[in-house]
Amino acid sequence: IRRGRDVCINRSMNLIDHAKNSLYIVAPYYEFLESFYDGIKKARARGVTDMKLLIEEEAMKDEKFKEIVKKKYSEICEIRSRDQVFGTSIVMDEGEEAFIILTQEIFKGMSYFGVDTDHIAFGPASNFYFNYLYKTAKPLEFE
Repeated sequence: IRRGRDVCINRSMNLIDHAKNSLYIVAPYYEFLESFYDGIKKARARGVTDMKLLIEEEAMKDEKFKEIVKKKYSEICEIRSRDQVFGTSIVMDEGEEAFIILTQEIFKGMSYFGVDTDHIAFGPASNFYFNYLYKTAKPLEFE
């Protein structure tokens, strides 16, 4: 378990920086898309071509979220949406490693904690679950 916003973002960036073939991302919040973008763009430039982004439909009501998805991510990722997603996650290289970030508003501030790959089955299970969610999601269409 990893705790704290910066710790969770740093761990996510480490996975993004080490991806060789694929990156599968679930991101329901603008904050994570903004933090991950430069790393994901660099991954694309170094040859990571299988990039998928799964977002929550409700998040598209946020103008900043919609703008970053449309103007930045749509050029480098295949994007689909679901009515609901659970947390933020990064799955790299078909499940070689995975990291899930959960957030919760506690008292007057946001609390962040992440679940890291610490078992041989966690990465492949995360990959399987991401693919299930992605295949049953709707391709994102912009107006």
